[in-house]
Amino acid sequence: MQVIQHVPQNGASLKIINTNNNTTQNTLKTPFTNHPKTGLKTKNQKITPKPTLFTLAKNEPLHTPDGIKPRPAITSRTIEELPDPFRRRWHDLNLNDKLALSFIETERHGGYSFRLTFSAQLAWKLLAASDPATVFCRDHLRPALKQEFGKVLPYSFRFEFSKEGTLHIHGAIIIPEMERTGIEQRLHSVLNKAGGSTGTGTQSHVAPLYDPLRYFYYLEKSAKETRSKMEHNLKGITAISGELKQLIKALHDNNRTNAK
Repeated sequence: MQVIQHVPQNGASLKIINTNNNTTQNTLKTPFTNHPKTGLKTKNQKITPKPTLFTLAKNEPLHTPDGIKPRPAITSRTIEELPDPFRRRWHDLNLNDKLALSFIETERHGGYSFRLTFSAQLAWKLLAASDPATVFCRDHLRPALKQEFGKVLPYSFRFEFSKEGTLHIHGAIIIPEMERTGIEQRLHSVLNKAGGSTGTGTQSHVAPLYDPLRYFYYLEKSAKETRSKMEHNLKGITAISGELKQLIKALHDNNRTNAK
């Protein structure tokens, strides 16, 4: 036996109660709701969420630096599908979310992207380590930054293999305004020293960070292969310095409040 009951809930609907198996089914829901002040029925309006920094970062920059091509279509589609970390709580974010935020924050501060290829000796050391990211930060990158700048600058990076199988990292670093004189040369010095170079070489590359989510996508698409080759999870191949974590935590908390 079925009993049909009118149930006004967020718009007119009918509730069908099946007394034989004690189940309930809602049907005939209409696209109308009661106006909170007048009580009159009005059409439901789709609420557009407030844009966040992540929403804006999904848009391709209007101007591309010389030598950089516009985003490929597949890159744009993938970036558009990335979940917005500003619409979730901080403790619900994973390491990928935080890495993407680290690139956004670095770009906001006019920071730099970098690529560093390790010496053969250091590469073998890192490949044998139980936590390669921690070992490189603790024993190599942080000491080199302190020696050059007197402190550790906010940075993040992820390991990757080249097509030839060479281990390297791609990352981002925030440079204080007072430290920017001759900064590219200084960063090369830091990176080459951290990477195990005994000479100047060409093992490092630095450039102003451009299009942070495109940069993130580039690293994310190879993360599975890197994890497999290094036999580590994301934590073993990804690093975000404590200095940068503080910045992105504040960025997230401020923008999450605005995104509600």
